[in-house]
Amino acid sequence: MDVEKECICVVVEGDKTRRELNYQLLTKARELADGLNYQVVAVWAGRVDEEELECLCSYGADTVYYGAIETDDIRKIADLLQTMLTEIINKKLVIFSSTKKGKALAAILSIRFEVGLTAECIGIEYNNGFVYTRSAMNSTVMAEIRVKNSAFGMCTIKENTFRKGIRRTHHKDPVIHCIYQEIKKELSDRKDILVKSIKKVPKENLINGNEKIVFGCGRGVLSAGCLDLFFQAAKKYKAEIACTKPIAEQNVIEFEKQVGQSGKNIAPHIYVAFGISGTSQHIAGILNSSIIVAVNKAESAPIFQYSDYIIVADVKDVLTEMLSSTMYVK
Repeated sequence: MDVEKECICVVVEGDKTRRELNYQLLTKARELADGLNYQVVAVWAGRVDEEELECLCSYGADTVYYGAIETDDIRKIADLLQTMLTEIINKKLVIFSSTKKGKALAAILSIRFEVGLTAECIGIEYNNGFVYTRSAMNSTVMAEIRVKNSAFGMCTIKENTFRKGIRRTHHKDPVIHCIYQEIKKELSDRKDILVKSIKKVPKENLINGNEKIVFGCGRGVLSAGCLDLFFQAAKKYKAEIACTKPIAEQNVIEFEKQVGQSGKNIAPHIYVAFGISGTSQHIAGILNSSIIVAVNKAESAPIFQYSDYIIVADVKDVLTEMLSSTMYVK
């Protein structure tokens, strides 16, 4: 199962609830690979889902290696992944999802391969080697990590750290080449291993990823006494609602909506932060939004450093103006 170029491997999960995360990781891998002239390889050990295998290609995979195994035993899945990754000799980076299963597999395989593992990354770049960004010191700072003396790197990524996007692969022929061969090594579930191939992804399926708007609620909204206005504006502009940790802790908005290192990561098309100062803990959860708009009356608000558009004004005044506007989102 060799590939000609150096490559970035993305270990995908077969659970239907993980599909969005698979696409996000492949999109980021494609972005990195394009700048390095690498290949992107999706590696899947699990139950058969031929339709999903084809979708992986449209989100950036040049090649899909698939091993079918009918088990939820994490050790047996790790055995199969180890064998598949061992035969991909040109791998430079292996990306796992930061799910319970993904973190367990990453931990097991990092020990077996004796390579460095960086967990809970919120950014990956290449600068004379892969550089991983994650929060540190109780989420008070952003740390950049390099792994030295390691044959290749491994990392785990939280959901919505990156935005998904349909990507064309750079073959002269638009057919995605899948090279999957039967595993040669002894495995307890060897009879379950199948040979699969990938079909061409129709051009009509190569469309842009979904776009959405998210409104973030910070303490500035509460101190201005305009929480109702915030909810009304979100409804008018058909925006999803997010909040900072202090808001969730006060039970103003449910914890499921909390965004940040201790909450969820989001990657919407537009994120509008209302009354949010911008601690590193919160920034970690919104950094991969396409456009960040910040509304805060404090000119020195840290969030302005990460924003594409800044509005230095009272949150209540801005929300009132938005509600009086005749503009609507269809």
